[in-house]
Amino acid sequence: MKVKILKPTSSDAGVYGGMSTFQWNNIVEAQWIASHMASDPYNPKNCVLVKGVEFIRLGGSTEAFKAEYDYMWGTFEVVGK
Repeated sequence: MKVKILKPTSSDAGVYGGMSTFQWNNIVEAQWIASHMASDPYNPKNCVLVKGVEFIRLGGSTEAFKAEYDYMWGTFEVVGK
């Protein structure tokens, strides 16, 4: 599915290291996190998994992100399938 990566606005939410030049509000390919891994197993839509290659494409550091790894992200907007 397609999601727009949004910058966290909550003071208790952070960003991964290596995102100082990240281009926010861009669309990436993502998938819903598995319900057994979600903080609320009855509502797995509170977080998505995004490949490192997507973070790198939008300015994430290659030292912080590995292209083939999945990274959890919780601030997003679903924009398509």
